[in-house]
Amino acid sequence: PTNFLSLSRGNRPITGTYAIDARIKIPQVLLPPLAPHDTEATRKDLSLHTTNGSIDVDVFIYG
Repeated sequence: PTNFLSLSRGNRPITGTYAIDARIKIPQVLLPPLAPHDTEATRKDLSLHTTNGSIDVDVFIYG
């Protein structure tokens, strides 16, 4: 499991199985930069972005 996972693919699909545990604390220096409209309080536990590809994932949420 992980937390604050951010995947971005240009023209490729995002596939796979991901386990997100919101209880896991990640040090600030290891986190990806916040999006312009986000704050630490609104940081997403999972962010998936592709410009021109499909997203086909299984996500398991813990915590």
